Amino acid sequence: MAWVDLASLSQDATTALLGQPVIYTPAGGAAESVTGIFDAAAQVVSVAGDMEILTVAPVCAFDISDLTQTPVAGDTVIVNAVTYYIEGVHLDGSGGADCTLNR
Repeated sequence: MAWVDLASLSQDATTALLGQPVIYTPAGGAAESVTGIFDAAAQVVSVAGDMEILTVAPVCAFDISDLTQTPVAGDTVIVNAVTYYIEGVHLDGSGGADCTLNR
């Protein structure tokens, strides 16, 4: 079995275990109900030049195949009746997207 297939199986199992319903709305698009893995206080590392900055921010991870389009900054996510705006998207190369959120 190829690495991509194993990564997909792992991602499916993790989403089934830790996922929760969220509403994803692309900017200018229609809202869709999907399953995402939400972490209200994830550690996020950003790089500015040679310096790494560690911050805490909410993150929601998606399987891109569950969405009608790849998430981008400016899209919205509603989790537990709280609206968040996507600030950044990290594609993991295996079909997943980790979205850094802001209220």
